[in-house]
Amino acid sequence: MTTKYAEAAQARSRATGPIVIAEIWNWGWAEHIKLENRGTIAQDLTGWAIGARKEGKVFLFPKGYVLRPGQTVTIHSGANATLKQNPPTDLFWNSEPIWANRGDTAYLFDASGNEVARYTYSVFGEPDLDAEPPQQLVLDETGYRFQPAEGNEQ
Repeated sequence: MTTKYAEAAQARSRATGPIVIAEIWNWGWAEHIKLENRGTIAQDLTGWAIGARKEGKVFLFPKGYVLRPGQTVTIHSGANATLKQNPPTDLFWNSEPIWANRGDTAYLFDASGNEVARYTYSVFGEPDLDAEPPQQLVLDETGYRFQPAEGNEQ
């Protein structure tokens, strides 16, 4: 599997359910992450979030957002990202760059903050999906942060 950063970049993904991270595109100033519902039922993503490990930034799905079976959603960031806002297929994250060019990990968290999918890419060798334990998204007085899920502390 390759990511759209560069032909040499390699990517790996895994998910614990039917909602998967299908792609990250970070070529030039335009970026996006694409999710896909590979299941047979609609999934309400209210309260779900995407996290970018290197930047520590978090995208929260809008209240009432539903991803139907077979449907994809592309969340845009970087230059001109606002021009691509077209719900329900295209959502806006941020006009700033999110995804690191040389490699990064994206997390998908459910409404309880549990990691349900991960996508890792690298231009320096095979990405390691297990380089860190499953993560949990936590909101505290300083904002959102990632931490090892309970029972996975190191």
